[in-house]
Amino acid sequence: MPKAKPPKVSLSGELEKAFFSKKIEQNQVLALKRLCEGYHRQKQSLWRESVYRPYSCYFGFLTALKTKRVFQELKVWGYLERFQQSKISLLDYGAGSLGGSLGAYEFFKGEGLSIDRVIAVDRDPRPVDWAKTEFAAFLPSEVSFAKRWPRLKKSSAQIHLMANVWNEIWQNPKSQFTKNWLAQLRLASRDDLFIIIEPADKLTNQRLLRFRDQLRNLTQILLPCTHALACPALAQDEWCHEEVEYSAPARYWELVRKLGFRKSRLSFSLLVFGQQASAFSETQARVVSQDVGGKGRCEKFLCMKGRRWKESLLVRDQNEKNQGFFSAPRGGVIDSRSTLSREA
Repeated sequence: MPKAKPPKVSLSGELEKAFFSKKIEQNQVLALKRLCEGYHRQKQSLWRESVYRPYSCYFGFLTALKTKRVFQELKVWGYLERFQQSKISLLDYGAGSLGGSLGAYEFFKGEGLSIDRVIAVDRDPRPVDWAKTEFAAFLPSEVSFAKRWPRLKKSSAQIHLMANVWNEIWQNPKSQFTKNWLAQLRLASRDDLFIIIEPADKLTNQRLLRFRDQLRNLTQILLPCTHALACPALAQDEWCHEEVEYSAPARYWELVRKLGFRKSRLSFSLLVFGQQASAFSETQARVVSQDVGGKGRCEKFLCMKGRRWKESLLVRDQNEKNQGFFSAPRGGVIDSRSTLSREA
């Protein structure tokens, strides 16, 4: 069982230095602000060279952290064991400045493994080319670019990563994008993993949950769900996101302040699927909220076997058997039998 409270997510000092070794000038901050404003107004913003570095220092850095955190949990639940003896290809869809690739490569390097090649899929090669030069020491020697959906020969285990793309290109469940993903899924081997990391807002998350339900009969849902039944959050008009603590250097927090953002915790939506069997048992429940109880009571929402409910225990009833419920943060997994709940 994973630890109730994982340590803060962080990148290595060397990779942090590569992100933040150069000061971000005010004109670069303004360029990034304009890019963000264009996105929020749903207008296509063209990449400019002045925005590559600040974009990388904010969005790329956060994407690297999120990706590394996801692989840490994949390891905890045994989903990476099949990659121990395999050459690994990473397909980074909507690669941008390669934040996701950097987080993945650093994780595998820390495990004594390596990603042999990265295929960056995006509409514009310029940010990818910039990142290949800027982060050459933190990427495999083979980083190629594809403007369209690549057709690959099965010569290695493949990890399909899409970070911060779904909310930009989503149209509907019958879109060409969705058809492409389903086509890749049909060609996948039992070792391949598909990872989607998106913002934690309600609209994006619920769209992702609907896509999850569409996949239930086509593949195995691996994370974050402990079950493969219809998502109960949708029936309750709720959403389900990850939230973890993270560490960052002073120059990152200075950039956050200049942008006027608030980013004290790392929040994101997550969906991982593939042909492996789920690692969870029928009695394991995911904690999908913070403690919402009042004085003397611990209350958290749990999700298990297609049900989402609020579990409530008095603090005075805390004991060794139910300690996991009291200490588990959002995203933690507990044995539902420890709560002695009638709902479970």
